[in-house]
Amino acid sequence: METGLPGLRPIRDALKMSIPTLAERARINARFLYRVEAGQQDCTTVKVRAIADVLGCTTDDLLYPPTPQRVSGIRAAYLKRQADEAARECKKGAA
Repeated sequence: METGLPGLRPIRDALKMSIPTLAERARINARFLYRVEAGQQDCTTVKVRAIADVLGCTTDDLLYPPTPQRVSGIRAAYLKRQADEAARECKKGAA
């Protein structure tokens, strides 16, 4: 059985998200995430869910390496979510 989260690196890279940023958003220690990504440490179900929520993917996407097409879909959804959030902030500022 593989240790760590094999899908973490390709998804994180596609989103251009650093480990420190992911760690802060998921409220997980960055050193821990480095070790998980390197396959040196396993991750609890709660932490896998927190990481998946931040990245906008499923836990299976992290546990099993996603296809390039799946990574592209995750990236597209992430960018749309960011654009939607920015639009909401603009509307708040204009109101």
